Amino acid sequence: ASRQPDSLDKVEAILEHMIEQSNAGDRDSAPNTTTFNVVLKAIRHSSHPEMHDKAEQVLNCMKKTGVKPNIITYNTFMGACARVEGNEETRRRAFSLVLAAFSELQAIGLRPDGYTWPAIWQACQCHLDINADLPKINSLFDI
Repeated sequence: ASRQPDSLDKVEAILEHMIEQSNAGDRDSAPNTTTFNVVLKAIRHSSHPEMHDKAEQVLNCMKKTGVKPNIITYNTFMGACARVEGNEETRRRAFSLVLAAFSELQAIGLRPDGYTWPAIWQACQCHLDINADLPKINSLFDI
């Protein structure tokens, strides 16, 4: 995905158009898992200050439209949440989204892969206090 300032807006507009066309009866325009993954990747590579909220909106939209997320979806979503900067409240919220996504992917039978763990580790590093949050980290990794 491009890092141009308006590229995220363009990708989101295309997704919205595809959904509108699909809802109007054009099933060939329906977004699929890859479509949503591309939008999540654009969010992850953006500099949007609330990318975790945008990513959550896209993931929820995906589910609402009946498109099934895959491991790439969850990895990209968690990667976006891991990159969030901001105050402690914002970072804690982003981390809670990572935890929820990790639980959800396991609940639907997906297995973490070589991209899942680095996204979680990055979220731990960026959003947690290693001393205060050690129990949370240990439970995540079954330590």
